[in-house]
Amino acid sequence: MRPKKLTISAFGPYADKTEIDFSKLGEGGLYLITGDTGAGKTTIFDAITFALYGRASGEVRDPAMFRSKYAEPSTETFVELVFSYQGKNYHVRRSPEYMAPKKRGTGQTLRKAEAQLIYPDERQPVTKAKDVTAAVEQLLGLSYDQFTQIAMIAQGDFQKLLLAGTTQRGEIFRQLFHTGLYQQIQMKLKDASIARYKEYDEMRRSIAQYLDGVKTETASWQEAEEFDELKKIKFEGKLERSLELLKQFLEYGEAQEKELREKEDSLNQDIRKAEEAQNLVAQKRNLELKKKKAEKDLEELTPLLQLAVEVAEKYKDADHRCEELGIRIREKEEKLKKYQELEKLKKELETIEGKLETVSEKKEKDISEEQLLQKKDEEEKKRLSILADAGEELQKYKFEYDKLDSEKRSYDSCLLTEEEIKKEQKQIDGWQEEIIRKETQQKEELEQQKKDKALLDSAELELQKAETKKTEGIRKKKELEGLIALVKEFQGAYNATKEQQEKYKISIEKVQKQREVYQKLFQSFLDAQAGLLAQELKEGCPCPVCGSFEHPRPGILPKGQVVDQEILDREKQKLDRLENDANTQSVEAGKRKERQKTLWHQIQREAQELLHETEWKKLIPLLKEKQDQCEKQLADSEEEIRIAIERKKKKNETETWIEKLETEIVQLQEEKNQCDRKQAGLQTRDVENKKQQQITAEEIRKLIQKSLVAGNGEVTDNTAAGFERQIQDMLSCLSEKVQGKEKEAKQKQDLEKLIIEREKTLKELGRVINEAAQDIVRLETERKNKAQKVDELNEEIGEGGKESLEQEIKTQRKLYEELKESSRRAQQKLQEIRAEKERITAVVKNFEEQKKEIGEVDEDALREQYSRFREEKTQLSEKRKALFSVQKGNEEIYQKVQVRQTEMTAAEKEYAWIRNLSDTANGKLNGKAKIELETYIQMAYFDRILRRANLRLMTMSSGQYELKRQEQSKNQKEKAGLDLNVIDHYNGTERSVKTLSGGESFQASLSLALGLSDEIQASAGGIRLDSMFVDEGFGSLDEESLEQALKALNSLADGRRLVGIISHVSELKERIDNKIIVTKQCGGEGVGSSIRIQ
Repeated sequence: MRPKKLTISAFGPYADKTEIDFSKLGEGGLYLITGDTGAGKTTIFDAITFALYGRASGEVRDPAMFRSKYAEPSTETFVELVFSYQGKNYHVRRSPEYMAPKKRGTGQTLRKAEAQLIYPDERQPVTKAKDVTAAVEQLLGLSYDQFTQIAMIAQGDFQKLLLAGTTQRGEIFRQLFHTGLYQQIQMKLKDASIARYKEYDEMRRSIAQYLDGVKTETASWQEAEEFDELKKIKFEGKLERSLELLKQFLEYGEAQEKELREKEDSLNQDIRKAEEAQNLVAQKRNLELKKKKAEKDLEELTPLLQLAVEVAEKYKDADHRCEELGIRIREKEEKLKKYQELEKLKKELETIEGKLETVSEKKEKDISEEQLLQKKDEEEKKRLSILADAGEELQKYKFEYDKLDSEKRSYDSCLLTEEEIKKEQKQIDGWQEEIIRKETQQKEELEQQKKDKALLDSAELELQKAETKKTEGIRKKKELEGLIALVKEFQGAYNATKEQQEKYKISIEKVQKQREVYQKLFQSFLDAQAGLLAQELKEGCPCPVCGSFEHPRPGILPKGQVVDQEILDREKQKLDRLENDANTQSVEAGKRKERQKTLWHQIQREAQELLHETEWKKLIPLLKEKQDQCEKQLADSEEEIRIAIERKKKKNETETWIEKLETEIVQLQEEKNQCDRKQAGLQTRDVENKKQQQITAEEIRKLIQKSLVAGNGEVTDNTAAGFERQIQDMLSCLSEKVQGKEKEAKQKQDLEKLIIEREKTLKELGRVINEAAQDIVRLETERKNKAQKVDELNEEIGEGGKESLEQEIKTQRKLYEELKESSRRAQQKLQEIRAEKERITAVVKNFEEQKKEIGEVDEDALREQYSRFREEKTQLSEKRKALFSVQKGNEEIYQKVQVRQTEMTAAEKEYAWIRNLSDTANGKLNGKAKIELETYIQMAYFDRILRRANLRLMTMSSGQYELKRQEQSKNQKEKAGLDLNVIDHYNGTERSVKTLSGGESFQASLSLALGLSDEIQASAGGIRLDSMFVDEGFGSLDEESLEQALKALNSLADGRRLVGIISHVSELKERIDNKIIVTKQCGGEGVGSSIRIQ
């Protein structure tokens, strides 16, 4: 991009219209922009930047300040720039928003910002300010920030980049090279690392809670003591050892379980044998009773069997009788089918006779109709011959009527056009008055809308502030809600802990009550056993317990229900269940207490950060107060946003309305022009219409003279009314003639069609009559055949009705079914009684054999042995249940810990991986420089900038100085990577750029700025700008350094680029031939600045 011509009007210090023709400075090289301080040297670049992007080159210059305070009120403020790009010239014009005098009346009005970009080809100009900026960015491929960095090294920016540290330089590079994305990656990795650590820590504490519930009853005292010590340190760092010990506990428990199981299996075998012996005794008694019952049943069955034999004999010939009944039923059913066939034939005969009668009647009717149609056909053919010439006469009269009617319409059209022209002239006069009124009204409205818009310009800034306030409020609200949720969770955990502790107390009370019940039952069981033994004691026989032959105080069997082993076992199982439940409640209460502690520590930490308060009593009210404040802040910000949005919406509506009003004013002007054009067109139409009216009247007179129906063939009344009346009379006469002939022609056409249709109808009637005759012959034949079949069936069936036959069939079928069922039941009963007799006989025989197999058994010895076995089993069962409870709890803990350990190991690995990645990206690796990911990316840009900068610095400093990025930070705690040193090749040292003198700093700053400009230009896609500006800074250079700087700038120009130097230094005036001299005027001819090129 190369500026060709710049026009400035009432812009900055330039009061009048000022032009700068850059083509006078040549195609390339250096030129100097010099002049008084404040004269407007930098304003030249501001004007170029404003024309292209609508903004100044520096942050301190606002577009609202562009209007010159020296300009006359009537002078328009604008900037026009003609520039070339890729060999084509473009024209851009832009004016800022400012207050200007009203064109009518007194006071000021707001002039809206305007912009226009004109292309060198046939493309339509771009007119809106935002659209012009977008079009320039698309054309040049540079944004505003990139353009100002490349094309202008502005005042105050020389040393900012040179002396900045890593942090400040990183912020500059973030804006220039858009590296903020990498900073976001750093933050996301940091957040992910914290989240993974929380997951890992939660799993670790969960495992410690599980291990707290391990029971050590199966372990040796050394291992139990070791495990208790691990509990005290919360298993910190000893998870593997804890799992080893738990596994050993489980193995010991399995061995103990196996031993008890083997003992119990052996005892169960002994009990089963004793139970089998007792069962044999009971079986022997039962067999005797069953045998007696079976013999009794057998005696009762004998008379029943005799009765069943007699009944079965009565139904011996039932099958033969059933077969005869079946034959008679089938014969009657065949006869019934013939009755049905006869009824069907009678219905068909009635249908045929009805059809025959209908066809005969229709045939007679069709013959009568045929004779009538033939007579009408002859009459209509006679009428047709009379109307033969009606069509030809009709065409003649119609031609004459149409010709005269056409000419009359043309004549009427001319008269109507004359009236329309008069009406349109009146409408145009009214339209012109309305347009003038509307234009005045629209202009007044436009001025008012511009005033309203000026009051609404701050709406967007107010909206941004309100949204920022809302975002901060939402963030605080989320933090408070998180803390409130944590407090609620803590309260829930506190209540849950208390509830669980209460459950544990209730469980313990139930255990104690059940233990008392069991102990009482156990004592009752022992008393009952003593009473049972005492019943078996006999004088002179030894006691099975003490062996005494005398029994002075034998045991007494308790009254009421005797407690047996089954009742005792059931109550013992209930006691075991309650003890297990109490243990479970205890473990759960411990877990909930630990969760409560964890939540409280988290609440204290977050409350300290948010509220600077950790005391529970003060925390809840303070939270409520803070939440209310936050809600109020959000409500206030919402209201502010609503008001700002309404103001912004109103501003947009005002801008839209202004554009609409301006468009409408332009449209009104166009409508005025259209009125003028329409008025001229009406005059031309009026002249042409009158000429056409005369020609048409003459043609009508000729037609009247030649008419077929005219009386004298002359126009007798030459007035307009008489002329029109005679035309109308002629048309009426012709119309009557045409209507008469049309009627005759229509009659002829209708008769021709009617005759054709009637002949078709007669032909069709003949065909229908023939078909009817054939149908009558066919139906008569069918009727005779059906009647003959009916007679034959009547003779075959004979006397008797269908109903009596159906009743006989029903009666005989019922008799057949009853006979069959009675025979079947008699046989079934006989078979059942015989089978029962055989079964009972077999049962009696089987009972005899079983009694022989059992033999004789000692019942007293069996009972004593069985009681001893049951007591031993009870003791073993108690030991096994206790061991099982311990093993089950430990196994569940072991399995849960293994699962959680696997998850924790995976979480630990993931946390370690993400933490290392986060530390690397955030520059927190131990023993490494604090270089963040974003800084690392920026280092690559910085190195390329330094390579470009050193090409110029080595030239300016005669090979003495070279810029170098500092590899290591002096302090490991500070960010590193973008600090800058300088190498002094004269003494081989490397030192900070801050040690350079004023002139050396300028050389380094200028080199760095030019290198930055080149890098931004390269990053923007290799775009080349053929013009740039360097603003101030040369005053600190000695003569030699100044010479070297000019050489570097000349090399930058490279014969094809214009480089403008803005400076007061007098030596530059002597060394640079081309100059733009800016002069400040303070009196005489006027005020403001002026420009001349030398």
